[in-house]
Amino acid sequence: MSTISRTRATAVGATAVLMWGVLALFTTLTGDVPPFLLTAIAFSIGGLLMICKWIMRGDDIVSHLRQPVAAWVLGVVGLFGYHFLYFLALKSAPPVQAGLIAYLWPLLIVVFSALLPGEKLRWFHVIGAISGLVGTVVLVSGSASLELNRSEYFGYLLALACAFTWSGYSVLNRRFGTVPTDTVGAFCIVVAVLSFIAHLVFEETIMPANLIEWLAVIGLGLFPVGLAFFAWDYGTKHGDIQVLGAISYAAPLISTIVLIAFGMGTLTWSVFWGCVFIVGGAVVSSKELFLTILRPNRSRRSKFKSLIMSIEKVDHPKGFAFAIVAYLLWGFLPIYMKALSHVPAAEVVAHRVLWSVPVAMIVLVALRRTADIKNALRSKRIMGMALLTATLISVNWLTYVY
Repeated sequence: MSTISRTRATAVGATAVLMWGVLALFTTLTGDVPPFLLTAIAFSIGGLLMICKWIMRGDDIVSHLRQPVAAWVLGVVGLFGYHFLYFLALKSAPPVQAGLIAYLWPLLIVVFSALLPGEKLRWFHVIGAISGLVGTVVLVSGSASLELNRSEYFGYLLALACAFTWSGYSVLNRRFGTVPTDTVGAFCIVVAVLSFIAHLVFEETIMPANLIEWLAVIGLGLFPVGLAFFAWDYGTKHGDIQVLGAISYAAPLISTIVLIAFGMGTLTWSVFWGCVFIVGGAVVSSKELFLTILRPNRSRRSKFKSLIMSIEKVDHPKGFAFAIVAYLLWGFLPIYMKALSHVPAAEVVAHRVLWSVPVAMIVLVALRRTADIKNALRSKRIMGMALLTATLISVNWLTYVY
């Protein structure tokens, strides 16, 4: 794989860390839904969306399932085993201590990756990972005590097993680079079934109580427990796994910042110093990655020059003007929504959808582009993408309006 492709794969894997950063927020908004049931529903969403993709593309679903037994074992054990051990650890030990032990997995990824063919463990990888671990300890612990009680050692062992499970999955996944990332969708379905069985054994059934809790569950299934695992699979198979391991410590930092932004946390000195250590560690561990991006490259300069020339041929002043107008109009939205605070969020979104249809038709007729509608209706792929886009926009707008 070329250096550029490896860098791109690393960037794709890093998006998983960004999505895991909103895991705590979405989980908090799901109310009293028990963890295994939440996991079952969320993984079902990710798996079913991938099956819909296969159907719309006309793929042979059986071919996606026909993978090596070892790949199936690794995928299911990695995804289900991590969540199973994590939830049991939180039930058997204090959350702060158990969470920190479980979050040894980024450091373990960096260390274990040295065992992979073609990978070398460098000093900046180790320093970056340790710095991230220190930052996580500072961030998560705050003023809480980190004392380990002997009576809770079983919970600590479960947390440690959790760390080894996910780090082992992430590193060994590199050996299955020929297995398509889409296969993760099949793993998600199996994990959903196993999680539901665990729910029946360990938990009482409590479903989401209102629209916000359902939106949070859907958000989990689409992003932190859905798309994130596909991105992580691609990144660990084709990207710089040591950089990904160190960057992963950014997840608790992003999570804390998001919770503070939504009024569910407090900005403290532990957050500040945690940010310093985690971001510093990520930068140090990514030293080679940054040098690769910044290193002069004739072909890259040539591509960049061609891109600039193609942009100059486009009537960009008009597009820029339209963008400015759009941002100005969006700037008035909070005022408008405040005036509609007495109207239910679902009703506001319904009106937006309803009145957008005639407006869009007028625009298409004026631009003489009504043929685009016929072409879209004939394409399963376009209709599938339209369905997915409509779902994402609906979730986005319902959340924003609320």
